[in-house]
Amino acid sequence: MTNGEGKLLQQTVAREAGFAGVALHSGRRVRVLLRPREAGGGVVFCRADIGGAEIAAKAENVCDTRLATTLRQNGAEVGMVEHLLSALAALGIDNLTVEVDGPEMPALDGSAAPWLLLLSSACGLRAQNIPKQFIRVRKKISARLGAAGAEFFPNEGRARYRVAIDFSHPVVRRSGGGLEYELRAEDYEREIGRARTFCYVHDVEQMRKNKKALGGSLGNAVVFDDRGVLNEGGLRYKNEFVRHKILDAVGDCYIGAHLILADYRAARPGHGVNNQLVRALLADKTAFEWTESPAESPPADSPAPARSFAPA
Repeated sequence: MTNGEGKLLQQTVAREAGFAGVALHSGRRVRVLLRPREAGGGVVFCRADIGGAEIAAKAENVCDTRLATTLRQNGAEVGMVEHLLSALAALGIDNLTVEVDGPEMPALDGSAAPWLLLLSSACGLRAQNIPKQFIRVRKKISARLGAAGAEFFPNEGRARYRVAIDFSHPVVRRSGGGLEYELRAEDYEREIGRARTFCYVHDVEQMRKNKKALGGSLGNAVVFDDRGVLNEGGLRYKNEFVRHKILDAVGDCYIGAHLILADYRAARPGHGVNNQLVRALLADKTAFEWTESPAESPPADSPAPARSFAPA
């Protein structure tokens, strides 16, 4: 929705809605309540189990990226936030209070699709009275963490993602390793939002020895062994693995609740390099500018923007 000057308005949810689910790593059942938040308030997680401690979804509050994106502020933490943030970016939700009664968000089915359903159907969206603020990248910014690398490049004002994965496991390699996608609410669920997190069955066994993935199952992740995918029904997309990497990148880059208008290009990305990239951008005041005017999106009925490519 736009104002009288044609500028896009900030959005929150129209009404609160809640549900319960199992956290992937702790195995705990946690309750979540999504509530409207005032214009300009951003996305804030509220730990209901420890006196309502608030944790803002900001890049500087990311404290752990090893198995998911975890936020910490004033001694309180909340993990596994990236799938919800990815859905918020796709729907254009700027302001939201996320009340949770534990240190980790529920895994749901391992994708962003359940969040999209809850936000768009149970909560609904409500326009607010101030324009959106976007971050437009003005020069190339890079980050590297081990074998992972990611970059922002300036463009005409769109949020585009180009990701290549190159894992040695044959199941992942056969699925296809490169994908380009331009973020649009109209096709995000179809193209990206249903892609689930994934792991090798040997890694699950190792994580459980370290008291992680205690809530993991074939219902909230794609699990594969040396022969193939173990989930009944197989993959939702032939290249579901790289699609989920884009899902994560969308969420990790939405830390701060401002869409970054740039070409994001990455090889073997993870939460760690994504956070480093966003921090590097925000630390260089010459690398970006604030704008209320992104490029106009293509028509909703235009061809699907997800395009496969073969990594170099």
